[in-house]
Amino acid sequence: MSDSEGLKRGRSKTIRVLPLRAPPVPPVTESFTTSALPDAAVSEEEILVSRCRLDVIALTWSSFHSGVWEVVSRLWSRPTPTVDTDGEPFAPGEPLPGLSLPDQLLGCGSTLDDLGKLYDPSPDAWRELLGEQEQLPGLRRDLDSDFPALIVAEQTDSGENRRWQGLYTRLARKARLLCYLMPPSAQRTEDGG
Repeated sequence: MSDSEGLKRGRSKTIRVLPLRAPPVPPVTESFTTSALPDAAVSEEEILVSRCRLDVIALTWSSFHSGVWEVVSRLWSRPTPTVDTDGEPFAPGEPLPGLSLPDQLLGCGSTLDDLGKLYDPSPDAWRELLGEQEQLPGLRRDLDSDFPALIVAEQTDSGENRRWQGLYTRLARKARLLCYLMPPSAQRTEDGG
């Protein structure tokens, strides 16, 4: 594969594909041939190609540290399971601070400046981020609580075990804001009951 073809397929110039078989150790008297050197060109027959479809989820969150909201993203991926299996669990990648990853994933048509509305002092500016969807009871933004999310709602069914719901956004078709569904006991505490 040429360098330009490798770049098209996502291989960086800094990555070197090495042969699968270990090169034989030449006798001391024999000089090294170019094919035995680690940086020598690799023939197509020596490259193992395995194609695999992946499920990928990008999670972006913010944490309040020393008076500043810090934004961090992380990719989670796994091989796409077959129809009749649950598949493997998702494995995390390294955390990436800043907005560069979500900006690349959402594409050049979207602007992440709108995410600032999540922190706007106006009580309802953040609602402009939401797409068309059913409104959850008690859906609100809470910047000062101990809940694990900025957007919280009341859980409608007390027997339900779900703690999270994805809210459609206007940022991109597959972009969601996670809403924490408060358990009924937390709702009573907030209401002072």
